Amino acid sequence: SFTAPDAIVRDLAWDGRYLWAVDSVAALIYQIDPETGTVIRSFSAPASDTNGLTWDGRCLWVVDATSDLIYQIDPETGTVIRSFAAPGTGVQGLTWDGRSLWAVDATSDLIYQVDVG
Repeated sequence: SFTAPDAIVRDLAWDGRYLWAVDSVAALIYQIDPETGTVIRSFSAPASDTNGLTWDGRCLWVVDATSDLIYQIDPETGTVIRSFAAPGTGVQGLTWDGRSLWAVDATSDLIYQVDVG
């Protein structure tokens, strides 16, 4: 175990080598070496209330609980590739199954399959 990089880490994603963490208070996304707990780098999250971090094999995805937007992020630059409306108004969690995003809405208790084509 090691200390999380900031006070409010909301979610983690694994890219096969590194952990990624999203902090919704600091509005930062961190790349972390899991062997040492060292933050390799960080960049600004696309919004201030980000949750639901996941990795699709190429990009990171996060959801903003305030604007109800899902963002696809280039992990090398931190640049938003695209964004679109989340399928509900309380989406908090995301995961990737190899073809689609899955999102859970904490307000409605619904789980959505999201085609990102």
